[in-house]
This record gives sequence, C-alpha cells and structure tokens, in this order.
Amino acid sequence: QPCAGSSHGDYCQSVFDSATEVTYPFEYGTAGDVAWKEGAACRPNDAICSNAASLAHAGNLGVVGLVAAFAAQGLLLSYVFLDGKRDMKKFLLGSAASFGACWVFLLASWAMFSSALGADA
Repeated sequence: QPCAGSSHGDYCQSVFDSATEVTYPFEYGTAGDVAWKEGAACRPNDAICSNAASLAHAGNLGVVGLVAAFAAQGLLLSYVFLDGKRDMKKFLLGSAASFGACWVFLLASWAMFSSALGADA
C-alpha cells in the first residue's frame, strides 16, 4: 500500500537505522551450523545466562517470602476468629514475626534480582 506522505521513505529509513543499531558484542558462527541444539522446549537458565544461579536464588527467596506471607495471614486470621475462645497472643506475635520474615525475604529477593539484572549475562 503506498503511503501518502512525502517523507515516508526518510522516516522509514531513520526508524530502520535506529532499530538495527547493535550496542552489544556478538559473534557469528560458522555458516550452516545449528544455533541451538535439539532438546527440550524448556531449557535451564544456565544454558542461556551466566548468572542463572543468582536468578535462581532471587526466585527461591521470593518463594520463601510468599510462604511466610501466607503463614502470617493464616496466623492473623486464626487470631481474629479464635480470639475470644482461648489465649491467642502467641498467634498474633507469630503473625507479626512471619510478616517481618516475609518483608526480609522479599527485600533480599528484590536486591538479588536487581544485582543480577545489573551484571553481565
């Protein structure tokens, strides 16, 4: 479809030039070689990134933080619903401790992920 604009060609060329500017080092392989070897559809991160271990640690810390949040919420709900029936102060303190642990683990996960994003892959 033809474009009605007179400077369409110049605009397309400038977009193409800026989109194809390579700012990272790369290396060409031998012509005819396979770029990726045959294998499973899901590949481990260390097959692609050199900082896969720190990404895995960040994910593990995030999962622990999420589990701590669920535990804290469960303890808090137990405190609210069973408060008049028995002494539930330990549940409230456990909930506060679990929310604190959740915050620490999620902060550590964020810091680990942030540093992994800044590192060379």
